Amino acid sequence: MNMVHLKSVKKKFKLMYISNSYKFLPFWVILGLSVVWGGCYFGYNDKTKRNKEFSPNMYNSIPLEPFVQTVEDTTARNPIFPDGLNAQPAPHGTVPRDSWYVSEAYTPYPFSNTNEGYDSAGQFLTSPLADTSVQGINCSQETFNRGKRIFEVYCIMCHGANGDGKGNLVTSGVFGNVPSYKDPNTLKFLPVGKMFHTLTYGKGIMGSYASQLTPRERWEVICYIQHFQQED
Repeated sequence: MNMVHLKSVKKKFKLMYISNSYKFLPFWVILGLSVVWGGCYFGYNDKTKRNKEFSPNMYNSIPLEPFVQTVEDTTARNPIFPDGLNAQPAPHGTVPRDSWYVSEAYTPYPFSNTNEGYDSAGQFLTSPLADTSVQGINCSQETFNRGKRIFEVYCIMCHGANGDGKGNLVTSGVFGNVPSYKDPNTLKFLPVGKMFHTLTYGKGIMGSYASQLTPRERWEVICYIQHFQQED
């Protein structure tokens, strides 16, 4: 009799505990929804302000970036070194692993991210890989092959395998109005300097590839792109 009574009491308390737990369920649901809604809405109406970042170190690099500085951007000066640059020359006597285009590797990009900088790059910037002795591609076959591999990794999904602007992201409707490198009204006569400037800063819906491609790799893919411009 006592065991039966004890089981009955335990069952009663268990039911009471469950009942009390569910009593606060609406409160926790409303609180959770309020937090989520507030987090999504905070700053949403003001497009000029950045929202809160949960983990900013995933977006803002802690290491010093050597290829994001420009001559005119004084806010990006490095306070540690006298010349203000992140990229410093190697110590005297260092054996170079790759001495190609040393001046660019340790010199800030000289053109600003403006329309004027874009035009100036087109006028004054030329490819250090240009080789007019190779007929049709204006660079060595090795450079052309490396540029082709880069294009197939980073560019083909928008610009298309034939440079006609009909990549998978365009034909599927994700992006639209990607011009063809063969179109004389858009990209056929685009100078290499403007291509390099666009790869460095981005332009329109195309973002910057400065963090993915070194200056040399940018020139290599431009070498490959030029053969599209020469096609009819």
